[in-house]
Parts: sequence; C-alpha cells; structure tokens
Amino acid sequence: MKRLAYSAALLAFLLALQGCGSESDNNDSADNNPPQEETQPTLRFIAVGDTGTGGERQYRVADAMQQVCLERGCDFALGLGDNIYEVGAGSPYDPQFEEKFELPYRNLDFTFYMTLGNHDNSLLTGLGLYNDQGQNQVAYHYRADRSSEKWYMPYRYYSVEHEHALFMSLDSNPLVTPGDNHPNRGPITGYKETQTRWFLSTVERSPATWRFAFAHYPYISNGRHGNAGRYDLIPGLGIRYKRFLEKRFASMSTYSSPATITTCNGCRPWKTAPTPSSSSAAPARNKGR
Repeated sequence: MKRLAYSAALLAFLLALQGCGSESDNNDSADNNPPQEETQPTLRFIAVGDTGTGGERQYRVADAMQQVCLERGCDFALGLGDNIYEVGAGSPYDPQFEEKFELPYRNLDFTFYMTLGNHDNSLLTGLGLYNDQGQNQVAYHYRADRSSEKWYMPYRYYSVEHEHALFMSLDSNPLVTPGDNHPNRGPITGYKETQTRWFLSTVERSPATWRFAFAHYPYISNGRHGNAGRYDLIPGLGIRYKRFLEKRFASMSTYSSPATITTCNGCRPWKTAPTPSSSSAAPARNKGR
C-alpha cells in the first residue's frame, strides 16, 4: 500500500496523519539496490477565522500565513467565518471585499474555502439576526470582475474534495441565532433539516479517507463565548446547534473518534484571557465570534 500523509498547517502548527508503508517488489539484494526515499503525498492547508477587519492585525496574520506556506507549502485555506466586520457586506460589489479580503491576502496564491459567521449575517453589531446579509458573500463568489478567484463560497453550505479528503462547510449561524426566515430557504427548522440531509448524504457518498467539517460556531471552546448550548454563559443558547452536531456525528457510526481542530483568530484580539477546558468530538471550528 502507498504511504499516505495529510498535514494541516494551522498558522505555525503542522498536524500530520500517516497511513501504511510500502515494500518494493524488486528481488535484488539491498546491497545492489539501496532503498530509495519514500514519497509521502501531502495535503497542507491553513485554517483561520475572525479575519475581516482590514486592519494591521489582519495583515500581520496574512504575513505569518505567507511565511508558513513558503516554508511548508499550502494547498488552500479554510475561512471560518466573520469574514467582514462588523455587519458583513451590503452587496456583492461592496468595497469591503477588496479592503478586508483581496488586499490583505494579495500575496497568497491559493483558494480560500469560506464559511459564514454571525458578523457576516448582521445589520446591527454581531447579533447574526439577518441571514439574508450572508447571501452577498455567496454572490461575490460568482462575480466575474473580482480581483482574484481566491474567495470560494458557491452556497451557504457546500463540499469540496482534495485528494482523499472531503471538506464540508456548514452554515452554523441559522442554527444558533433566532434569525429570520427567507423565501428561498423557508423556516429555519426546515432549513436545518435540509442541511442535515445534505450533510449525511455527502458523507455517505464520498469515498474520501478523511472527512473534515468546518463552521464558525464552536461545539467545545476554551474561548470567552463558551460551548454550544451555553454560549456567553446563557443556558440554552446554541442548543439547537449542539443537538444538530451531536445527532449528525452520532449517526456516523463508522467514525469512532472524530477529532477537533481549533484555530487562532485571524486578527481580532482577545477581550478576555481564555481558560482551559476539555474537548470532545466536534467539527473544525473557530474560537472567536
């Protein structure tokens, strides 16, 4: 069997997962044929969220990303939400796409698989109560005249495959906030079930060795907002999202121990110091909101 390795670069952190080794079928002796160095196919990516301020911190993180990618290589990035502060984009032609995405990442030559956060779906601060605002970020994906093709968000939730890895972007905001209904999505309850069916069928159909689900809201977090079901110390806040994740992953019986991936913020500073907490099965997610 071929040796398989995947590595995920989380800014300065590299995680490698390895498979089986291989043996040569050549019958000649080792003295006449010294062993050749094994090749390890790799997939490397950056995961970063809370990015879209257009300020100095975002540029500094982008510079760090560039340095890591130059040293280790990067195939793409996962953008974990809050892509445009404070209340998302007002239209697909909003200049904030240039100021808070294209310019800060102009030196990074790879695709960003984006997902929506609460600030992307707001009209007032970061409450996330206006999901229709996020549609402008989906529409930006289809603009033919944008500065680059790095921004990838063809729908509010979607999947892509690289090598033997499946990546699923989840739309977590409507599952956390009371939100609003939408004529193309219907009531939030129906939207949750539609996303559920898509999620399970996508996993079932995929032959990928590795499956990654990523979203903005955390399931387990050591950040100041806390865990799903008790966000910001409010009992029940995010309980619908918590049940969504638990039901989805509990039904995936072939996955005995799903792993968590935590990312650092892309530019927003911590307002309070994080405190340690235990973690368990959850999709990749972003600490901050």
